[in-house]
Amino acid sequence: PGWQTKQWLRRQGVYHPSVIVTTKKGEAARVIAADYSIEDKIENAWCIHWISDKPQTRSYILNRLYNQVPNTPEIGKDLPRVDTVDEFLNCITWDVRT
Repeated sequence: PGWQTKQWLRRQGVYHPSVIVTTKKGEAARVIAADYSIEDKIENAWCIHWISDKPQTRSYILNRLYNQVPNTPEIGKDLPRVDTVDEFLNCITWDVRT
């Protein structure tokens, strides 16, 4: 998965991408002090958001049919959703500029 993701990122114009393959995504985001993340697995996005230190990693969820859940207090924070990676990149690029 890491090699495939690096190749995909290069095709998207990301030079020298770093990809971390781990099941402990929240811990990894905390250790590297990630500013942003994008996930299609909602549990991973929540873990990244909850486990990361202040300032918290801004987690985005890649909108898919299989990751729809109701936004209730029992489930947790409603994180921003994007339909495409391009939309995510536009969001974080805009955020960095402001």
